[in-house]
This record gives sequence, C-alpha cells and structure tokens, in this order.
Amino acid sequence: MRLAIFAGLALVLILVLVTSVRGCQRDKLVDSYRAYIGSTNDIGQQSSAIGNELRDLLNNTKFQSAAQISAATKDLASRSDDLVNQASGLHPPDALRGPHKTLVTALQYRRDALGELPGAIAASSKGDTSERVATLGEPLQAMAASDVIFTRSFVRPAEAAIAKDKISDLVVKTSEMFPGTTYDMTAPAGVTKVLANLRRTRPPAGGTADTDEGGKHGLGIVSVVAVNNGKETQLVPGSTAPLPASGTTFQVTVENGGDFVESNVAVTMTYTSPVDSSGSKTTKNIAEISPGADKHQTVTFDQPDPPYLDKPTEITIEIAPVSGESFLDNNTKTYTVRFQNAG
Repeated sequence: MRLAIFAGLALVLILVLVTSVRGCQRDKLVDSYRAYIGSTNDIGQQSSAIGNELRDLLNNTKFQSAAQISAATKDLASRSDDLVNQASGLHPPDALRGPHKTLVTALQYRRDALGELPGAIAASSKGDTSERVATLGEPLQAMAASDVIFTRSFVRPAEAAIAKDKISDLVVKTSEMFPGTTYDMTAPAGVTKVLANLRRTRPPAGGTADTDEGGKHGLGIVSVVAVNNGKETQLVPGSTAPLPASGTTFQVTVENGGDFVESNVAVTMTYTSPVDSSGSKTTKNIAEISPGADKHQTVTFDQPDPPYLDKPTEITIEIAPVSGESFLDNNTKTYTVRFQNAG
C-alpha cells in the first residue's frame, strides 16, 4: 500500500513537472511571437512612414527643385538601411524563419530603390519621354514590388503561423510604400505625372476652397482653326464656317490656366452629321502642358473621311478634366461647319 501511495505521488509529481515544463515552453513560444511581431510591426510602420515622405516628395507639394528632392531621397535611403539592419538582427520563432528572410528582402528592395532614385531623377531630365519614364519608373516599380513581397511572403505566412500555434490577440501589420489610396506612381501614366511634378517649381497663384494645395487646376480651349492649303479659317461657336470637301485639318490650341503642370491630357474631336447623330470620335493626348499663355499646346485633327456635304454639321472639341479641375465651362466647345465641293 505504501509503495502504491509513493508511486501515485511520483506520478502526480511527474505530471506536475511535465505540465510546468510545457507551460514554460508555451509561455516562451508566446513571448517569442509577441516580441518578434512587435518589432516587425514597428519596423514596417517606420518603413511606411518613409513611403509617405517619398510620395510627398514625388508630388512636390513644396515646389522643390529636383536637386532638393534628390537630397531628401538620400536621407530616406539611409533611414531604410537602418531598418534593414534592425530586421536582420531579429530572432524569429522557428515557424517564421522563412518569412523573416522575405521580410528582410522586401526592406532591402526599398533601401536599394531609394538609393537609386537620386541618379534616376538626375537622368530623367535627358532623352525622350519614354526613356525618362523608364529611367524613373524602374526604382519606383521595385518599391511597388516590395509591397507585394511584404504582404504575400511575410504578413500572410506570419498570420498562418500565429493561427496554427494558437497565439491570440496578435496582429501582423502590413507595410506599403505605395498604398492603393494613392494614384499609381509606378505605371507609365503615373511616372509621367511624377516627372511633371519634379519640374514644378512655380508656387500657386492663390486658389479657392475647391482647389487643392492652395492653387488651381484649369484647362481651356483657346481657339480652333480650320486649315486648308495654307488658308486658315477661325471657327466661332454660333456661326457656320464653309470648308472645302477635302484636305482640311483642325488645329486645336489648348491653354493651361492653372498653377500646375498637367500630363496626359486627352483632347477629343467629335464629328456629327444628319446621318450620324451619335458622332465619330478621335482622341489625341497632350503629353505635358505647363501653366501660362506662353505655354500653349496645339493638337491637330484630320477632317472626317468622308465628310457630309452641303449641309451644316458639327464639330465638338472636348478637353478631359484633370484631377482637381472644377471650372469646366471652357473645356468643351461646339462649332458648325459645312463641307462643300469647290465651284
């Protein structure tokens, strides 16, 4: 009986020890997760803050020179390097060793791309538009790729590991350089806008409550001239202009009356006639137009082929509004023309 009692006490002691060891191991596992995820969340948020500063620089809301922006990106690159070093020194739980490597890789993408930006900004003033877009777009696209790596190869695996090990009340925060709430600065259209921003050093000339950044956005049609064999005919809304049946082009002059350089401005000519009330459309783009009457841009359209003859038809010119543009009265004008054979 004594032996049985001793055996029972020994079994209870062993169970207590095993439970205690397992509890300690569990506490150690939970603590390691909390310490590691807490550190990566902090690093990720600091990296996101760098992204916020970068986007402000690329939008050039302070009207800085390209040299000033380049200097500021060098500081961002230095801070990003510090974050890489911090992440490299962390000790992840065993289940997160693989995702931890991709975390470091994502941060390295950001650091390296930021380091390339000053040279890309300097080179973006050379060559044609496509070359400048490609030069500046490469480091921006690398940073966008880091967002995907961070989310898919770190955040999601970390969340899965936390769920598998049943760690409660622990959130893995994502980190983005280019959140979805901003326009895509990495696509060609976005990079083109960034290029225009980098050259915008003119302070806004005032503004109202419905304008942004203390300035205004505004495009307008200055004139539409029909040209045929060297002869120019100014089109005027409300009157009918007789035009030859062939060989006519329409020169549309556009003015930027705002305070900002505008990019990828779409200008559309719509031709309607008694047999085509819906109209045929032709659209052309102005790659970039700067503010000021001396910075007019002209877009040329060919006449419809074939035109409707001997009766009035209409040509409508429309400039697509740009972001932030509120006054649109001068964006669209309609002109009446009558194509006719000579004689």
